Amino acid sequence: MSKLIRTFLVICMLFVSVPLPLHQAFASGLAPGSEPTEIAAGIRDFASVLDGLGGFEELGEVIPFTAVTPSDEGALRLGSLFSTSFNNLAASSFPSSLTHQTYGDVEYEFTNVVVTQNGDLWDVSFKMTAIVSPTVPIVVTLEDPDKDTPGACYDGIDNGGDGTSDAEDSDCGVVQMSGGQVATSLELATGFHFNYDESQTDPSLAFYLVEAPLIDVTVRSDSASTSFEDEFGFAEVVVTGTVALNEHITVQFNDPDGDNRITLDEWNNTELYDLVDAVFVDAAGDNDVNVDLDINSALIPGAIDGEIDLVDTNLGDGLAGMSVNLGSLQDFFHTDANDMLAGLMQFASSLIVAQNAADVKLPFLQESLGNSFLLADPLIQVVKQQGEAAVVCGTQDANPPTGDAEDLPAGTTVYCQAIALETPLTAAWTISNGSVVAYGTSTSTVGPDPTASAQFTLSPAGTPDVQVTFTDSNGKTHVASPRFSTASELGAKLSEIGGFDTVETSYDPATYALTYRLVERTNPAASSANLDFSSQLHAETGMIGLSSTVTDSVLVDVSTVAMTLTFGMILVEDVIDITPSDPVTSTLDRFFIQVDNGDVHEFVVEDASIGAQQLNLEGRLGYLEVGALGSAAANTANSTDFEIVRADSTQPMLTADIAPTAGGIPVSGTLISNAVLIRDFLLGSGQHVSSTVNIKMTGGLAVTAETGDPSTVLASGTVAIDWPDISSGQPVITPDASFIENLKAFDLVPSVTGEHDGASSETALYDADFDFSTLGEQVLLGASVTNLTDGSTCRVTVITGTHTLGCDLSGGPDVNDTPDNTSDDDNSWDAGDKYLVAGYPQVMRRLLLNNLYDLASRMDSLNGSAVADNLDTILPMTGKSPRDLLPQFSELKTVISSINSGAIVPPDTLQELESVLQSELGIPASALGFELGDLPVAGGSGGSARHLVMRLGLGLCTEGNTDCDSNDVTVPVEDLLLNLDLGQTLPPLITPPGNENDTFQLEYASRTQLDVGIPLSRTIAISGFVVLDTSAVSVTAAISSAELGLEATAGSLSLAVGTLAAVTGTHSIKPVTGTITSLISKTTGLSYTLTFTDTGNNFQDLGVVLDALVTNTTTVTDTVCAVSTVTTDAISCSGVISPTGGVTPTLDTLWAVGDDYEIVGPSSRVLYDPGANFESLYVGKQVSREDGLDCTIEAV
Repeated sequence: MSKLIRTFLVICMLFVSVPLPLHQAFASGLAPGSEPTEIAAGIRDFASVLDGLGGFEELGEVIPFTAVTPSDEGALRLGSLFSTSFNNLAASSFPSSLTHQTYGDVEYEFTNVVVTQNGDLWDVSFKMTAIVSPTVPIVVTLEDPDKDTPGACYDGIDNGGDGTSDAEDSDCGVVQMSGGQVATSLELATGFHFNYDESQTDPSLAFYLVEAPLIDVTVRSDSASTSFEDEFGFAEVVVTGTVALNEHITVQFNDPDGDNRITLDEWNNTELYDLVDAVFVDAAGDNDVNVDLDINSALIPGAIDGEIDLVDTNLGDGLAGMSVNLGSLQDFFHTDANDMLAGLMQFASSLIVAQNAADVKLPFLQESLGNSFLLADPLIQVVKQQGEAAVVCGTQDANPPTGDAEDLPAGTTVYCQAIALETPLTAAWTISNGSVVAYGTSTSTVGPDPTASAQFTLSPAGTPDVQVTFTDSNGKTHVASPRFSTASELGAKLSEIGGFDTVETSYDPATYALTYRLVERTNPAASSANLDFSSQLHAETGMIGLSSTVTDSVLVDVSTVAMTLTFGMILVEDVIDITPSDPVTSTLDRFFIQVDNGDVHEFVVEDASIGAQQLNLEGRLGYLEVGALGSAAANTANSTDFEIVRADSTQPMLTADIAPTAGGIPVSGTLISNAVLIRDFLLGSGQHVSSTVNIKMTGGLAVTAETGDPSTVLASGTVAIDWPDISSGQPVITPDASFIENLKAFDLVPSVTGEHDGASSETALYDADFDFSTLGEQVLLGASVTNLTDGSTCRVTVITGTHTLGCDLSGGPDVNDTPDNTSDDDNSWDAGDKYLVAGYPQVMRRLLLNNLYDLASRMDSLNGSAVADNLDTILPMTGKSPRDLLPQFSELKTVISSINSGAIVPPDTLQELESVLQSELGIPASALGFELGDLPVAGGSGGSARHLVMRLGLGLCTEGNTDCDSNDVTVPVEDLLLNLDLGQTLPPLITPPGNENDTFQLEYASRTQLDVGIPLSRTIAISGFVVLDTSAVSVTAAISSAELGLEATAGSLSLAVGTLAAVTGTHSIKPVTGTITSLISKTTGLSYTLTFTDTGNNFQDLGVVLDALVTNTTTVTDTVCAVSTVTTDAISCSGVISPTGGVTPTLDTLWAVGDDYEIVGPSSRVLYDPGANFESLYVGKQVSREDGLDCTIEAV
């Protein structure tokens, strides 16, 4: 407390109590008058001067080894004692003496009060004593051993209690320990002698002190034992010993003008420093100060860790220096809570790195064993709760609160604030040993600059255990509690917040190592994991992309996780002593990890129960979609569908050890054994971690492929999985015979991966571990091969041996040439190159659809056989043949073409193909099915093989037809015109068009059954497509009667019934005109040939005939050629260039794209008569030429 504040408080307290006893003079019969009043006023005026002694020089100095001055309110209260005791002085209240009074704890009395009058002169004298016996705390103030370290005094907290941060604290660089009790006795003795001269007309000169007063102040404390606890740097200490005090201060008033009187005028107008001299004098007895204290920390070995001694025989010549021996205690001034929090964060990061390095991915799961727990979580919780806000508490409500908040009595009011990065959205304070009084949910109590304090009442006695929970602007919740300030408190926080089972805090002075041995055993909550089979079974089964149909399908229940590890900090004064070879240092270089190199592992996962709750997978095998369910029956190892357990039931599932720095950490000529600096550990990225895995996995899968709706099993089999030790080797995957025969066979063109076992810079791929002949030439030739090491690719051109493939790599890196020269050695196989021979699951779709397309085409265009004749026979009266009623082949070819071209998205699996064909062909699910069967090998080579059999029924049936079955697609009944064949001598009898009453209805059912088989073998040629003898075509038809109108012709005689009439005329040549869109070929010279196209004309439909003349109507030169060949959109012709005007033009100038042309000649298909009206004619009507040749109208 400053002297100014002490003076103010003393002055405020003095004006309250006792009247001066001057009644004796009046009691002796003196005549009443104004004199006593003036005397009383003068004494009160002098009291105000005496009050100034409260903070004056030695009287305001702290009594050695206490926090009290003789003038303090807890001592003699000199700032107000005199004015208080003189305050009520009045003429009517002068007792003969005042023997005893109290002012607070101060006892005082006036004695020897004498008042006399001799004429105009009044004489007043009295003596005064005061005594107080407080018990005061011992305070030891020392210089901070770390005060010269940059930043040592600044942590942003008001440790000085004066409202400023440490960087501004006047006591920065000073360390105090306080506590205990010492009984003291403070005494004041003095006397005053005043005169009042009534004859003096100047009041300021009329009242004066006859003698310069002397005030004696003594402080005494007999030697007594004391003991208290406090913080000393980052250590908690116990201070024991004795404190003896014998202090004597004299205060002598001076006469300013030396006339042996001090007038009222002089004491009011003379500075106190000139009016008074206060000095220490040698007190009676042997020693003025005798202090003997011992300091001990439980962390430091030995009974006494530090000593403080002070013996001063005479304070009059100044306080003697202390003898201070701190020993290893001074090491604890080289760190603080902020440093330790930073170190804990580094330690937590180290645990995360160590766990990741030791962790093991669980077989066939997406997660690792460590996903169920986080070793660093307890440390993270400590760092967050201690570091995300600084909780400041005190007994005085300030910003922030001040006053010691430790070891308080019950009922004490405590104030707290939390310094955080931002003002929160919500705040909630709690206290475990008290009650919240006010502002418990106020957000003003938390933030960068809180404006209010949460208020608590403590009950029972102790240190307030408060906590605040608040949410930031992002809605994230934070919890904060008062920060630890000593090494022992940190150990308590690690137990309280981190939940460690054991926290052993110790210090080794020889190595400066402050360590925390942490032991934790937890049983993490069970967690869910997800299956991850993917393509791990591909090599043995051909299955790829196996994924679970449900999430969180595996339960991982880790039983016990144990951690035994020591976190340490090196408390040397200069960090360079830790890393002398590294000039760039920081506080973080102090932290290390210490391990037990004996039988105790740093991390242990004792056991875990890991099993599938629901094992349901979907994936692909070649072109087949498959499902796989967990099957205990399929597991030949232990009859469980999926299980991950310890391989050796007597050993932990996982252990991990941290390798220390070889030889330990050298510090000032000593070694911290079995330790590694955290910075080195983190830079090693887990290289200091070794682990032992004791895990095995077994399981079984029942695999099926289903087709159809409702679904039926197409193929099935089982797969056993056995991995006796996941830390070595690979799992043993065993498909059963049914799987190999019925499922794996679908992987017609599998992918293969491996490694080039030959020399470097070779052109051929050699893999000693894989027999390429098992795939067959039809699979490998042309297959894509990728060099996974350098990215080059090729296609297989030759199989030069069972283990060798030939192909020309290209597209790889080229370190010599830019751009890449694909013929150099960069595009070659080097020893150890990884390769991939790409699989081709779509080959089955290609084989199936292409062979179906070929079969449909053959059936659609069947001719030259009795079957073809039957298909083309005209059904009576309909004018239609059975082939006309079989559009299924054409429709099937259209759908297949659309799939192959991408117009319909190509199906990825056989099941998708089934769905697409059903949808696009409009057939019911029952019309298409797949099955497996053993069929004879195509080509008559003998023997049989496994085939995929596809049965496709395409049926059309008219509505209402009783012949329809469930697989038929229903079509409308067809209205037809009569077309009756009357035999060879008569033309057909037909119904004229346009008369609805002359139609009849055709009912029919046409069915095609295409049953085919694809060999499921890599050794059978692709041409081994089999058409089963159950494939067939059938057509049934019937007609209904109707009223008919007829038209017939016989020879040159025509008969028309109704409105029909004959149309006659003469055919005229109609030129074909157009524009050349492209020149396909041309020759040069006087004679030439030319082929051009015109996409706007169909030359065949226009009936262009050979030898018709083609004229270029664009060129100036008349150029004509004769047609030599005709296609749909192309004409070839030949001619001779005829020069004009002596110039021989080139062919390019005569025929060019964009030139117009005209073709003149007979037409093989078009009848043209500009004088006739053909609107009454119809498609199918016969036209006769006068020479007897006939044709049928195809279009009008």
